[in-house]
Amino acid sequence: MMSEENKMELVDDGDRQPLADLRGRLRHIRCVIVAGILSMWVAAPASAQTVSLIGAWRFCSADACTLTFAFRPNGTVIKQYVLAGTTVTAYGRYTRRDDMLRITWTRFSPRRVCPSPKPADRRRSSCKPTTEPAAQGPIRFEGFDTLVWTVGGSQPLRLARIEN
Repeated sequence: MMSEENKMELVDDGDRQPLADLRGRLRHIRCVIVAGILSMWVAAPASAQTVSLIGAWRFCSADACTLTFAFRPNGTVIKQYVLAGTTVTAYGRYTRRDDMLRITWTRFSPRRVCPSPKPADRRRSSCKPTTEPAAQGPIRFEGFDTLVWTVGGSQPLRLARIEN
């Protein structure tokens, strides 16, 4: 605590106005600091960032990566997978509502895959069509880099985001 003698030293020739101005400024600074601290506690919590489906996703087993999806912002999807040693590219459209993902396939390249390279054997029924039915099922995200999609009651398909 300051004694009366020390307080008087702050005042010029007995005028108390500068001391009152100093106290007013200090009170104002304290109020601003308290208001700033309170505003941090009262402020609304930050909203969680939504995980985007847009981008490239890949399924990899212990042996190799065999399935890749690319979800584009315009609602189209591209899927690549290996069938009988040939890479098949499927094109389609997707819709996502809440935790459901639906894909309708529209085009495949190539249209069929034949295991034999001989043209005479291609006429036989050993060729496999590359078409697929539409797929629908619940999805959930595990963090930002893992997507789990369960299609038609089968085992969940765990896809990892491909970093560019």
